[in-house]
Amino acid sequence: MPPARDDPEALPFPAGTSPFRLKGVVYQGHADYANEFIPGGERAVADSFRDEGLRAFFHQRFLASSWYDALPIVPVWLACARLLGQEANDFLRERTRHQAQRDIHGVYRFLLKLTSAESIAVRMPRVLQQYFDFGRTEASVVAPALVRARVTGVPMGLVPWFRIVSETFLQVALELSGARFVQIRRLAVDRDGTAHGVPLGALGFEIRTAPAV
Repeated sequence: MPPARDDPEALPFPAGTSPFRLKGVVYQGHADYANEFIPGGERAVADSFRDEGLRAFFHQRFLASSWYDALPIVPVWLACARLLGQEANDFLRERTRHQAQRDIHGVYRFLLKLTSAESIAVRMPRVLQQYFDFGRTEASVVAPALVRARVTGVPMGLVPWFRIVSETFLQVALELSGARFVQIRRLAVDRDGTAHGVPLGALGFEIRTAPAV
């Protein structure tokens, strides 16, 4: 069953056991951000959960390149925003921008060597795919300075988080490349079947860019 809409802790699998996984660097980023900006740090985030499984899950030490259950990222996101007194989407954009700037200057610095904003807009969705072991990403140039990207097979409960993270990474990568104009337009979310009893979605973006002068 999908998680209850009004209770982010009501996951369809006990925390740590779902077949949908993401790289530990994502949870590391939340923990590091919490330790820097949230009173009590990552422990305060873990202790804020009612669910003992979620508390234990976020108390663990995450290894950057290892795989972990992806679904708890939503209650982690919302708990961090709540503890900081921020609107959830604003918090996630700010925190993702923080990680994107670090990652793009680090492990994905090759993006900054690409010769055009179009090239980055095409490559970035595929780079983001490396953070997850589910879904399929396609991106292509459909008109001058216009790239269309589509991601299929995303658990519906992750779609709001996934959208903001993807958009923010794209925005930061293009800004760092020197693009003087970036516009990202969301396309409709379509149902994309189910996997392991969980409804899946397909979501897309149109990315308009203008190169640096």
